[in-house]
Amino acid sequence: MASVIGDAGGQSGDGGASPQQGGDTAAQQRHPPTSQPPDRIGPKHRARHPELPPGFVIKKLDNSPPGMPREFALFVPKAYGPHREWPVLLFLHGSGECGAGTYENIRVGLGRQFTRPEFKDYPFLTLFPQVSGMWFRGPQEDFVLRALDQVLAEYRTDRQRIYLSGISMGGFGTWEIAMRHPDRFAAIVPVCGGAIEPDLLSNISGLPVWAFHGRRDKRVPVSMTRDLIEALRRNGDEPRYTEYPEGLHACWDDAYTGMDLWKWLLEQRRRERPMKIAYRLPAEHVTMPWAVWWFRFDAVDPAERIVTVACNAADDGRVAVVTRGVSGATLLAEQMPYEAGREIRVIWNGHEAFAGKLAGDIRLPSGASAPRGP
Repeated sequence: MASVIGDAGGQSGDGGASPQQGGDTAAQQRHPPTSQPPDRIGPKHRARHPELPPGFVIKKLDNSPPGMPREFALFVPKAYGPHREWPVLLFLHGSGECGAGTYENIRVGLGRQFTRPEFKDYPFLTLFPQVSGMWFRGPQEDFVLRALDQVLAEYRTDRQRIYLSGISMGGFGTWEIAMRHPDRFAAIVPVCGGAIEPDLLSNISGLPVWAFHGRRDKRVPVSMTRDLIEALRRNGDEPRYTEYPEGLHACWDDAYTGMDLWKWLLEQRRRERPMKIAYRLPAEHVTMPWAVWWFRFDAVDPAERIVTVACNAADDGRVAVVTRGVSGATLLAEQMPYEAGREIRVIWNGHEAFAGKLAGDIRLPSGASAPRGP
């Protein structure tokens, strides 16, 4: 079996058995090199965490609030250095690996694959956060995204190649976090998961997906993945889906040992500065400020159950913004698909909100001055 290779243009062979497979088929600045690349795992880490395999480090979470986990495990590729930008993968464990500092999450799923010879050149900085509850939202989601941001700040990373994957409960977390933060990831790989709020699936339209599930799964019905894949396809997307005919719930070893997955993943880039944004979220889940690509929510109407935004930036500089339940917003200039100095005209819910040169963030009217949506 060929190895997982270290750049997007490399080659990869076929991996393992050939399961039945469904149909096949990124304006953030990249972080500069750190002056001192973070140390790899040393004796003091092994003494405190004797269960950690080589390549893993324990990272302290900066400024973690009370009640939030204070550390997470990170796998650092053997060849890591500041000479290049490295892809990043965020891995979410299943419910059986819940805990606080036990690091069972590196023994089940993706982490256990790193001892395989074909993973000797595995190129992803990989986060293994561990939680005691569900991934789906609230403090657990906040912890995961804080950990991700810390790794992006401390290591030389490729901001256009950030990926999300998880198994079982973590498969649910993969779908849910991606639907809430579709602008953060280049692709997602949910394994034997599902969605708690499938009506938010349209948020990830255009995001590359490769999902895996075992047909004989008795814990998470295979229909939960099938339904999401079919919904994406009806929307015009082309997600990949691998279903193992004899697969049970624990199909993650089969999924992660397939070398085609890693070749495909490295080819995906984060969609940046899109011309169109379509996004919806329950109002109670929007914490201010909340941004998706170049649209930032500054205030929402608590009377609305679901807040929605649809933005269309045309080639002629006309920006149509249609919202519901939004009472204050800002368009983020650096993330917009226009160069600074471009003449633009913003129409918000049928009313002109701005006309002039793009010279900074555009604050749209707020409160009573905000035009009501349809």
